[in-house]
Amino acid sequence: MADDIPADLRRRCLLKTVAQTVVIWTLALAVLPMGIVHIEAQLGLDHLHVRSPAVRATGVAVFCLASTLGLWSGWTMAWFGAGTPLPLDPAVRLVLVGPYRHVRNPMAIAGLAQGAGVGLMLGSPGVLAYVAAGLLFWNFVVRRWEERS
Repeated sequence: MADDIPADLRRRCLLKTVAQTVVIWTLALAVLPMGIVHIEAQLGLDHLHVRSPAVRATGVAVFCLASTLGLWSGWTMAWFGAGTPLPLDPAVRLVLVGPYRHVRNPMAIAGLAQGAGVGLMLGSPGVLAYVAAGLLFWNFVVRRWEERS
């Protein structure tokens, strides 16, 4: 299936996928959550944070599993679909292997689960609310936009 994709195109897609992953994960999973935690502290809401080691450990596990799914999905999209995770640079071939064999958009599942993992690691209700807002945005805006394309 990927044999008909030129090697240079596959290589470019993989490099773009790595670059996009670094930028998006840094912003969505580090910068924004830490900003939310900072705002919670400024508003005096940090007393709402859950500081349980079990919750943090669960967050680490969820984050690691979701990150594995995200990396696998991105690689599969680039290698077999000649595209990237960014909706503005989608696959040019339908991908029905790897995680795409089981679910339609494993990258969305991975990203939301990663966010939930970060929220649990930080014990922050605000970060978990951010993830819930992301779920709604994904379902009612991004998914509909992608389905029209």
